[in-house]
Amino acid sequence: MEQHKILTFDHFLSSQPEEIAESALLLHDLFLSYPNVGIKIRFGIPFYDYKTWICYLNPLKKEAGAELVFLKGKILQETFPFLKSKGRKMVAGIKLTTINDADLEQIITVFEEAISLEMET
Repeated sequence: MEQHKILTFDHFLSSQPEEIAESALLLHDLFLSYPNVGIKIRFGIPFYDYKTWICYLNPLKKEAGAELVFLKGKILQETFPFLKSKGRKMVAGIKLTTINDADLEQIITVFEEAISLEMET
């Protein structure tokens, strides 16, 4: 069976379970509220960028939820130890099922720091 290629954020949303779609839409609206932040679908998932890729939202295949992964996660992990690298060399992320206010505050703080890192380069 041929798989449909994910080309837009709306395609991505419609292909996700409801709890991931709700969280993804919340994050999408949040990230795009920042000046000069854009989105591009790469590898079938949404990537958010400033000058370069900042983060992406990756639905988990073997468990419920998704992971918000920061490309400079290893650097961010020094300040935000709740980011998990899972043995990866550069990236680290946060597992999400649903997003509560505390999660949202953490995500905003990490996202803003990730943008700051991009502004320095």
